[in-house]
Amino acid sequence: MVLKLHVELETALLGMYAKSGHIQQAFRIFNSMDDKNLQTWTIMISGLADHGQGEEVVSLFARMEESGFRPDSLSFSAILYACSHIGFVDAGREYFEKMASTYNIKPTMEHYRCMADMFGHAGELEEAYDIIRSMPTEPNSVILRSFISACKHHGHIPCAEENIREILLKIESDLRSNYVLASSLSYLFGYCSDANNLRSAMKAKGIKKYLGSS
Repeated sequence: MVLKLHVELETALLGMYAKSGHIQQAFRIFNSMDDKNLQTWTIMISGLADHGQGEEVVSLFARMEESGFRPDSLSFSAILYACSHIGFVDAGREYFEKMASTYNIKPTMEHYRCMADMFGHAGELEEAYDIIRSMPTEPNSVILRSFISACKHHGHIPCAEENIREILLKIESDLRSNYVLASSLSYLFGYCSDANNLRSAMKAKGIKKYLGSS
């Protein structure tokens, strides 16, 4: 009981430092701990991921597995988030597959979001779209907006843009940013009449376009 309490207190202190951005202090506490639980590992991995230390995340994740701990859904969220932000596309793909095949963890919306972001940032738009299509439930607007933004950035869309527009507007039909993105997508691929129709729909709903938006 005393040992368990000691681990919980150290883990809480570790979490406080990690969340506040004091990663070096958090890492010192982590390395000094004689006993760690899965929460300890996950908090440290998440802290490193949140502060852009992707390579350290990958290394620590491997150490966790070597120490006999089975990563959970939160652990994989952290490692996939890190792979997305440092561009480790191959590693991210392997972790995503490993999550289900080795640990029998069903991907959540957050896991799919990380993968779609990772492929989108890397310009692998076909794979990003395949991930979105493989989702067991309809993707949320955050995932779709990220995908559309990646398509605009790379000047390419691997699918029928009408489908993305329709899903995006159906999920959050009153959100201004969705109309702006859908309208911009229409202009980008030469569907000017569609873009004008979307802007007319914005006016009809009383949704105002911010100055400076295209």
